[in-house]
Amino acid sequence: MKKILLAALILIVTLNVNYAQGECNQFFPFEHFKSMTYATYDQRDRLQGRQSWEVVDLERSNGAVVATVSSMMYDENEEEILETIFTARCENETFFISMESYHLQGLSESFGRDVEMEISGDDLSLPNKLSEGTSLPDASMEVRVTSPIPLTMNVEITDRLVEGREEVTTPAGTFDAYKISQNSTVRAVIRMRSSSIEYYSPRFGMVRSEDYNRRGRLQGYTVLEQVVER
Repeated sequence: MKKILLAALILIVTLNVNYAQGECNQFFPFEHFKSMTYATYDQRDRLQGRQSWEVVDLERSNGAVVATVSSMMYDENEEEILETIFTARCENETFFISMESYHLQGLSESFGRDVEMEISGDDLSLPNKLSEGTSLPDASMEVRVTSPIPLTMNVEITDRLVEGREEVTTPAGTFDAYKISQNSTVRAVIRMRSSSIEYYSPRFGMVRSEDYNRRGRLQGYTVLEQVVER
């Protein structure tokens, strides 16, 4: 369960090819699919849980697209453990996802229903045009727990780099994807560092992610398992 919550925390949701006219961004999957399901495994390929999301509202205005998404998380026994609502948008050929809106309810549930907190942060972004060696913008989030015990937690995602293109196979199919590496730092009572690699494919967005500890050892991975077209 801890690995699933950590994946949701740092994980986000989600090539030089031609794409259909009118699409805002080729990595913005909310225009194509009504729902998507991801499965998370540990380093020994044992199922840790699943996360599914469903587009509940899709608005288009002045060339921008904003999706409201309901996300549900399940443990390895298919029991519901977390439900969140988040927003994502596509604007100026860039995919943005709000770290604040995505994690607010989920963090509240993980800390406890009686905990009061404030969350602020940047949008995690992914431009339409990627190429090997491209550096992507950093993102950060601050969580301030105000009661019952004051606590501040900072999350930073840095050193985002497009390393190249690879073919990736998941239960949902085989994808030509960009490989993006990044580092994550969580500061609270102690500081925890980790890194991850994410694979993004046109139309589908993220199809696989891998989490590593600070020593570079694989801790777990998430793969796209199922998609439902709109």
